[in-house]
Amino acid sequence: MRISWAVYCLVLTFMLPMTVLAGDGAQDSIVSLEIINPINGDLGEWRTKVTGTVSKPVAEVWVVVRPVETRDFWVQPKPTIKPNGTWETFIYLGGAGAAHVGKVFELRAIANPVDSLKEALVLPGWPRAEGKSDVIRVARR
Repeated sequence: MRISWAVYCLVLTFMLPMTVLAGDGAQDSIVSLEIINPINGDLGEWRTKVTGTVSKPVAEVWVVVRPVETRDFWVQPKPTIKPNGTWETFIYLGGAGAAHVGKVFELRAIANPVDSLKEALVLPGWPRAEGKSDVIRVARR
């Protein structure tokens, strides 16, 4: 009985910190980041304009898009950031044809990614970063 209790305590000791590290950290951001447009539930075109704000205008900002039907996370063209912290970019919601009409996409802005990013890079998850916006869901018109 004592051995199983000791094993239980050891497992808890090592597993609890892992669950904290596994979170996406959006609420613990060093850099504040927000997507202003589109808003959750909007419809978007194949090329959709995304605007937002960042608390540190010198931050490296990227937008990442995930088609909800897949596990791929696509890095979008790098936004242009103004000195007041507002930024904008045009993202891709699928391909240019009608094949992606009606499909749902999640998008998130990130600031100062831990790993280097470039446009069109496909990732297995949201990238780790100093700042993350909330996830916005949009459907392709």
